[in-house]
Amino acid sequence: MKGSTSKLVVVLLVAFGSTMALVRAFHTEPVSVALSGWTGTMPPNNYVSQVLTINFDELDSTAGAYCELFAGTQSGGGPYHVSVKTYPGSAEVASASQDGHVDHKWVRFNLNVLHPESIVKGKKLEFRFTRGVMVPGESFQFYYDSVCGYNYGFMIAPTLQSVPVTAGLAMRVYGRMKPVSDVWRACHDHGDDPPFGSDSALSALVKAKSMGVKWLRDDFLCWGSWDSPESLRGKIKSIYNRYDSMGFNMVGILCYGSDDSTKSSGPPGSAGSWGKYPPRNLFADVHSDTNWWAGYCRSIMENLPLVKYWEVFPEANAEWYWKDPDIAYYQGRSGLCWDTIDTPIERCSLYVRMCVIAESVAHESGGGRKIIGGAPWRLRDPWWVDGDTTCCPGVIWLEHVFELAERAYGGMQNCLDIVSVHPYMWTDSVGCPNRFSEDEFTICLDTARRAMREAGHPDMELWATEYGWPRWRQLMPDSLLTDTLVQADNICKFYTSAIARQADPRGGYDRATHYELTSLHHPDADNQGFGLLDREPSQHLMPHGWAFTQESFLTGKRLNGRVITGDTAVDDHTRVYEFEDTTALKKRTWVCWQDEAVAAYTPVPVRNDTVDTVALAYNGSPPADEKDAEQSGWLHIALDPRPAFVMEKTVASRPDLVVDSVRYFQPPDTIAVRAWVTNSGNRSTPLQQPGEQPFPTWAVLYANGDSIAQVVYTGSIAVSEQVLFEFGRGAVQMPQTALLAVRVNPGQSYVELGTGDNRGYRLKPQP
Repeated sequence: MKGSTSKLVVVLLVAFGSTMALVRAFHTEPVSVALSGWTGTMPPNNYVSQVLTINFDELDSTAGAYCELFAGTQSGGGPYHVSVKTYPGSAEVASASQDGHVDHKWVRFNLNVLHPESIVKGKKLEFRFTRGVMVPGESFQFYYDSVCGYNYGFMIAPTLQSVPVTAGLAMRVYGRMKPVSDVWRACHDHGDDPPFGSDSALSALVKAKSMGVKWLRDDFLCWGSWDSPESLRGKIKSIYNRYDSMGFNMVGILCYGSDDSTKSSGPPGSAGSWGKYPPRNLFADVHSDTNWWAGYCRSIMENLPLVKYWEVFPEANAEWYWKDPDIAYYQGRSGLCWDTIDTPIERCSLYVRMCVIAESVAHESGGGRKIIGGAPWRLRDPWWVDGDTTCCPGVIWLEHVFELAERAYGGMQNCLDIVSVHPYMWTDSVGCPNRFSEDEFTICLDTARRAMREAGHPDMELWATEYGWPRWRQLMPDSLLTDTLVQADNICKFYTSAIARQADPRGGYDRATHYELTSLHHPDADNQGFGLLDREPSQHLMPHGWAFTQESFLTGKRLNGRVITGDTAVDDHTRVYEFEDTTALKKRTWVCWQDEAVAAYTPVPVRNDTVDTVALAYNGSPPADEKDAEQSGWLHIALDPRPAFVMEKTVASRPDLVVDSVRYFQPPDTIAVRAWVTNSGNRSTPLQQPGEQPFPTWAVLYANGDSIAQVVYTGSIAVSEQVLFEFGRGAVQMPQTALLAVRVNPGQSYVELGTGDNRGYRLKPQP
């Protein structure tokens, strides 16, 4: 594969477990018994509960979601009940009940969600468990792991002060992500700059449709002026009509200033660049005849009625688009309280005022229009382009926007509907310039979301309205140019990581727009720009255009999450993300890559004998291969920095070894522990070679999480067959009191995404 410097062999591991792979919100394995009983004996305090932070879209059983509680002693068999409530607030969101005739097993609750609008990533839910009708002898036994490991969960025990709130209830919640939307990704177009006339513009849009693009973002003649003559306005309308006729949804940009010197805040001598200064007369009265910005916003919204999203003046923190106005503009005539223009806050104050006016006009106009804003260039550094810099890093700009909106205009609801950023990540990496950095991607996203949380707006949508990597020699030194194959890798990695980040309670991008469809056509540019299409009359897809097309394969699939091995030596250098189709077959796809640091092994939970592997497309015929499982059920695939798509071809065909029950027996019984294991899958455990011995099945006994004994079964286990594993007393040394667990084939199980039910638990009481 091109661009490879080292290979990673990815071990595709057969998962012994039929549970659907889901987004795990909270999962604490029971380790030891802390107490047995109720947190209270009288309603409403006769419950135990756990609070967690939402990192999924759906919790209803119809979507395949569920929660589980590890049950203790059966006692009277009273039924279990869970009520899911908002936290704080205690408004019921969902509920479910389950039969109580179970003993030391996981009890599954298929939830009926009454208020799906309460399922919001980043917010909290309380899972409140009760049992029975409080008959004599009834109890509710629960377990704690003193080192929970999940910072977003804690225990509520209203009447038992001895239970620390940091302890974790032995429960697990598996939510579901909504399928990847076909409108999640978009592309920026330059409708006013067709390289070879209007026919080429139409041809580019046809290619955009073939790439799966449903949304286009356009400046609508940003390089012109919003008070230009009627002929130019007619050109804007023709661009709009072209998009409409092709069925594209649109995001428009409200930019920039006025080329009329009497309406511009530019200082004397600004001839030729008046439009890069904020307009004058940013009055609160949006109906004033001299509030020229309000008039422009109203005019373009009325003339382009199908554009429902408008972004205000992107990259206003950058020196190359926004110019600081004449100091006289601040001295008594603008209504602003500052009298200098030397710091970013004064510049930002004008930007926020423009957003407030645009928001007022949009909401007054109706039609569901929304205002997008913030839109800073980069997030963490005052980077430069062609000698220019930013007035401040993007995150500082966002913080100023939030602060000004709250202090001066009554809150963000009067300023913006959606926050946007331009998370460009160009670097000067010797040897491989501008490769996508997962760390930088995460830090930038966390930085933006942190600013939103601290400002009190964790639930606002965050759009990456521009991302991409440069190929213009005119704009960048050679060390910062990006090879087109690297551009392709980067686009795939950004898109996949952004989709995967949505299953994170910290929040992700709600939409992403690649910059751009066709490169702007600067006459001095001797390299391709950001564009997915080349600059020739044929407008062929560039390698990153083919990669962008291949990404549409994930549309309509659910994200299950990132595959984690637990081995940092592997996980730090690999990315494996799992997606699942929404048909009854639930076939899965993994998007995988490694960095260039090391070669390593990583397991992927494959359930089929055969998978297809397709390398990221650089052209119309990407390398593809078919891989068959070995008799052991393992598959091996070599990966490199070029991402690959690994796809299950058929429905699951695997043994599924489940520990049905674990029992402890008191002396003088010579057997200390018995475990019953059933193959609930749809295939027998495999033979090492046709006609040869089966692969052995190992059962491992744990006491309080420590392995203390193991036994092996050498036969093949047929479908629905139950096998008894016995651990002799002489071979087992246990504490006086312990939580016993038995796991089958622990080296060949996969537990991160919910396919690891091949275990059982039992309390060994004190003699």
